[in-house]
Amino acid sequence: MSTKPNLEKITKLIASVCAQDEIISSTELDASFEQVCKIKKVSRKKFDEYIDKFFDEKESVEEYFFNCMDMMPNHELLDMCRIAATSDGFSLRENYAFIKLCRLADEDPETFHDHEI
Repeated sequence: MSTKPNLEKITKLIASVCAQDEIISSTELDASFEQVCKIKKVSRKKFDEYIDKFFDEKESVEEYFFNCMDMMPNHELLDMCRIAATSDGFSLRENYAFIKLCRLADEDPETFHDHEI
């Protein structure tokens, strides 16, 4: 990995998967916050600013993923997305976005534990 993890970009990637069903629930927000804080502690206020910026953007889930690929192992990025998106159930659209990202990363979705795929 050549780049230090950028918490804002990673937050937006996670949000892009969670928002596939057109809403990010409070449960998903809490789970996303927990996942981001595992990388490095960030204030809830700063995290919420990242989420607000996400809603002002029009990037695709793939673009968010490509922006994060060199920051940490792809499997870890995908697992954070999966954990947050499944925190309130895994909608069909969230599941599809997750599988699409797995394919981009050349990862098998079946290698993720406790999944609902």
